Parts: sequence; C-alpha cells; structure tokens
Amino acid sequence: MLTGLKSAGKVELLGYKGALNAKQQQGKLTITLPSLTIDELPSKHAWVIKVSDFRE
Repeated sequence: MLTGLKSAGKVELLGYKGALNAKQQQGKLTITLPSLTIDELPSKHAWVIKVSDFRE
C-alpha cells in the first residue's frame, strides 16, 4: 500500500502482460497481485511494480 497519493495513473507488474487490480481511496493506493503459477511469474527472484502518472 502506498499512502499520500492524490492520484495514480497506471500500475504495472513489470514482465507481466495482464492487468493488476489497483484501488485508490483516501490517499492510499492498494495493489492486489494476481495469483500466478511458477511458470507465469515474471521472475523467480524479484517482482517490480511500476506506478506511473501519480501525484503526491
């Protein structure tokens, strides 16, 4: 969860082609990651979530 945001545009899991479920309420951005199998994971070591077009 990210806090203190006035708005957030796009939320992506780098290396994953599907959409992420993200909800912003009262300055908090909550991101729900998809249930993925080991073969669907973008990386077995680390995940990177990119939040673009946001304002604090």
